[in-house]
Amino acid sequence: MPLSLTGKPEVNEDGLHPALEDYCTLWQWMTFTWVSPIISLGALRPLEEKDMWQLSRSMRTRTLMRKFLQVQRSSLLRRILVANAMDLFLDGSLTIISTVMNFSAPFFLNLTLRAMKDNQVSTANFSNSSFSENLHFYAAVSFDSLFLPSLLRTSGGLGDASINAAESPRKLQRSDAYFFAIAAFICQLIKSQSDLQHLYFSRRASVRVKGELVASVYEKALKRKDVTGAVQKNQEKDTKGKGKGKEAKPEAPQDSSSADVGKIVSLIAADSERVSRFVSMGPFIYEAPLSIIIACTMLYNLMGWTAFAGYVAMLIALPINTIIVRRTSSFQRSVSAMRDRRMRAMNEAIQSIKFIKFSAWESRWVNRVLDARSDELKWLRKLKVSFFFLSMMWDIVPILVSAISFSCFTLIAKKELTVDIAFPCITVFSMLSQSLTALPMIANWFVMCMVAVKRIEKYLSEEEVPEHVSSLRRAAPSPHEPVDSRVGCTGATFRWPSAPTDDADKKNTKPGFFSKIGSAWGALTGFIGRVFVLLRLRRKPEETPNDDQPEPEEVPEKPFELKDISIWKVVL
Repeated sequence: MPLSLTGKPEVNEDGLHPALEDYCTLWQWMTFTWVSPIISLGALRPLEEKDMWQLSRSMRTRTLMRKFLQVQRSSLLRRILVANAMDLFLDGSLTIISTVMNFSAPFFLNLTLRAMKDNQVSTANFSNSSFSENLHFYAAVSFDSLFLPSLLRTSGGLGDASINAAESPRKLQRSDAYFFAIAAFICQLIKSQSDLQHLYFSRRASVRVKGELVASVYEKALKRKDVTGAVQKNQEKDTKGKGKGKEAKPEAPQDSSSADVGKIVSLIAADSERVSRFVSMGPFIYEAPLSIIIACTMLYNLMGWTAFAGYVAMLIALPINTIIVRRTSSFQRSVSAMRDRRMRAMNEAIQSIKFIKFSAWESRWVNRVLDARSDELKWLRKLKVSFFFLSMMWDIVPILVSAISFSCFTLIAKKELTVDIAFPCITVFSMLSQSLTALPMIANWFVMCMVAVKRIEKYLSEEEVPEHVSSLRRAAPSPHEPVDSRVGCTGATFRWPSAPTDDADKKNTKPGFFSKIGSAWGALTGFIGRVFVLLRLRRKPEETPNDDQPEPEEVPEKPFELKDISIWKVVL
């Protein structure tokens, strides 16, 4: 933000210049001239790493992660929204202002054409009226033209429309066109400044979200339990009734229950980037619905009910759009899962490259990676086809909306398509088509963003190691507290690793009444058995007189050693 820091910017110990956005003035912030130094340097020679600026203090990962960890919400999406609420609010507010100012062009174009078309000279001249009277008149004209349908205000013809002819002091004059042109210019200046600011805030929110997600994934990698080699119970499923041979349909791959190195790399490189890019598309998300509402209102004021006749094509397209979006979401999840498998295969090949070269298994591993890539391309091809049909549908719908509306206006309503109606309507229809065209792009990125958020949230919710294992979860010890350097186990139980199941009810199920009785009876039986063994060992054998047999020699008792234990005896 401007004026956030005082003093002159200084170079750090690495020779990097600080971010000038923290030191710029208000004028430099409004005109974005604070980026001129690096642009001028780039025009002279190629930029190098030492020429790049430092990140702003409010965008550094350490600061962002500290604030992000303090946000405690039920889901990852809510944590992202709360942690970046200020940037998202500024982005949304300035986008709304920019959208409203964008429709000032066709609005003032309609008023200018109406003023230029009126050939009657009124007794009230622009120069003879006071500024307050003219301002009151222009406000009345704008209010009447914005909120009242023009078809209800016509008398005789559309070109003779007047603003409350019975009460208005005068009609529109050609001199009024100057005021409308100046007003349109001022609105465009406001729109340009709003665009500059809200695009900056959306980009800053995008950078912050990516930094928070990448740091969270790295932190989780240091605290989670690694059960990569665990065997999953749901790997083998019954495939009966799904066809055999060529008739068998390939199932959509699903994410594994535990993340490996390949999936972690995919989360950092692909999923966090998708979420970040969707945040940068915030202006399109706010602008499209508001633009559609304003365009419908203006078209109704200019064309009446015939403006809504073209929306029949949109109503027909909505069910088709729902089906395509669902298929796109399924394909996106499959592509993400196949990308994880490819990254896993590549990571295994890179880590074991020496052993593979020694065993001459290069061709086998190359084929393994290529097979994973081939499967990924199959699902990616299906995803691109669904994107194509979605984009094609929303490219055709705006054209049908405009064609049907103009046809109904001239053929069914029998109205004359005059200049002051045709040109503003063409401009509004062009803006409406842009908003409608942005809908499939928003839907595509929304699907990819939600899939990425769910994948990251599933990874962040994995089981973590105990506090005594990870230094990140352990409380910082006191400097005067003695350090226990012993290594060992007390009362430990060892088992092979197993993948965590999604059934949380089984984990939280408490033992029932009969289970408690069974465990108590087992413990009592074991105790009684041990008592009988001890009593039998303590009982002395009866002496039998036998003088013929010599007394056995006493053999020294051999001490017990660990090597005397046999695995077979332990098993028995």
